[in-house]
Amino acid sequence: MFHKSENAQLLYTTHNTHLLNMHRIRRDQVCFVNKRRDGSSDLYSLYDYKDFRDTMDLEKAYLQGRFDALPYILNQND
Repeated sequence: MFHKSENAQLLYTTHNTHLLNMHRIRRDQVCFVNKRRDGSSDLYSLYDYKDFRDTMDLEKAYLQGRFDALPYILNQND
C-alpha cells in the first residue's frame, strides 16, 4: 500500500534487526541513529553508503557495525 501511493508516509522505529531486509524495503527507506556521548544523535540514511549493495545482507552488516550505528547489546552478566 505504501509503495504504491505517492502521498503516504509511514515512519517507525524498532530494535528488531530482522526487519532489515532488502527484499522488503529499499535502501532509501532505512535510516540509522547514532547517539553521541554528549546525548545528541546523528540520523543518516543507508542510501549514503554507496559501497553497500542491495544484494548484501543488511542485518548482518548492521550487526557487524558497518554503518557506525553500533548495536549495543548487554549480556546478562553486564
